[in-house]
Amino acid sequence: MKCRAGYASKLVTPSVPVDLSGYGVYAARTARSVGDDLYVRSMVVEAPDGERACVLSFDLIGFSPRFASRLRRLAASAASTRADLVLVACTHTHSGPPTAPLRGMGRVDEAYLDSIATEAVAAVTQAANTMVACTLVSGAFPIEPFGYNRVYGDFSVIDPEMSIVAAVPVDMSSGAVRDSSSAPIVLASYACHPVTLGVNDHVSADFPGQFASALLARGVRPLFLQGCCGDIDPVVNLARWGGGTTLDAARYGRHLAERVSTLLDRCRPVGGACVRGSVDNAAVALDRSTPQSVHIERLKRAYAGVGAERLSRFIADVEVGASGGDLGDSIDLPVHLLALGDLRLLGIGAEVFAGIGLSIKRLRSKTIVAGYTGGVIGYIPTEDNYRLASSYAAHLAPFFYRSAPFVPTASRELEKKAELMIKASED
Repeated sequence: MKCRAGYASKLVTPSVPVDLSGYGVYAARTARSVGDDLYVRSMVVEAPDGERACVLSFDLIGFSPRFASRLRRLAASAASTRADLVLVACTHTHSGPPTAPLRGMGRVDEAYLDSIATEAVAAVTQAANTMVACTLVSGAFPIEPFGYNRVYGDFSVIDPEMSIVAAVPVDMSSGAVRDSSSAPIVLASYACHPVTLGVNDHVSADFPGQFASALLARGVRPLFLQGCCGDIDPVVNLARWGGGTTLDAARYGRHLAERVSTLLDRCRPVGGACVRGSVDNAAVALDRSTPQSVHIERLKRAYAGVGAERLSRFIADVEVGASGGDLGDSIDLPVHLLALGDLRLLGIGAEVFAGIGLSIKRLRSKTIVAGYTGGVIGYIPTEDNYRLASSYAAHLAPFFYRSAPFVPTASRELEKKAELMIKASED
């Protein structure tokens, strides 16, 4: 696919000290130093008909759907396009500030959200103003995994592929690659939780940030899309959870960057000549047929190791939320389909288990499925996970967002919506 494309990145590293989000409730995590910077990275692609698509990737844990919608609107204006053609994604680092309202996981700083929105607009504006003629190429390749399935403790259900979308600058008259000032833009996707560093005390983008640094050193401009990694952790956690170091994060980042370098020449041109977008929601039902007391008992089993004081405080907050009427019947799960020629990027606003992502990818070849896009509303586990009494994703994590978990068939609604949107994109 012949196109024009531009790229820019902006710092979104917070001032320290700052609360850190992730790794359990009321952990009182505070970063007093910066291990490595956080960025927002932007890629703008203009099709031959003048329509523009934009991808934003933030080194952050995730957003509320409302804030992600705000970012889409702002970025669309900056790129002179429509909001449905802007994909907003987070890499899901657990070593960044709280950027979505999660019970017991730190206070969201609204001023910080405003600042990253400003930087995102600046990145999109710069990317749109520096576009050059490119060929858009893509490919999906099995690589040596560094993510394992933390539910089963093995590699039985993981996504083994790294997906690549690249805008390679060319001289339209001769086909020669341009000089290094117009380096290739590579958007890569791999499914693994960025929790290499465990419960640390400094700001870090974890391995996606190291991946970006390693690609930049190779003369490639990077973006990272997190895959369906709801049940996938770095393999260093198999030996001792939380035992990873900055060296491990760097090793994983280099691994991905090296594979991009060796596989980029195997990517093939994207077919088609237009870009399209569609934003919708899958209505995911909450389990209101089960008594709240049963949900609470399951929650206690799923998170027994957190400590009595922290767990009691969390349960009290959940019960207050329930009495305040925050149950409802369902939650809107954001689903965003971005079509770049014959390539599809399907973004899901949740922590989707790998098996579900694999099922969606089988619906259509040349489809990349990413999580943490358009906001995050919780985990979407596979149905069998609900039968595990100790399941963190099924029985505890839902309470970060609301006062009841999803029904076990939640994944079916997501897969149904994904199939409908993919089919509609072919019309």
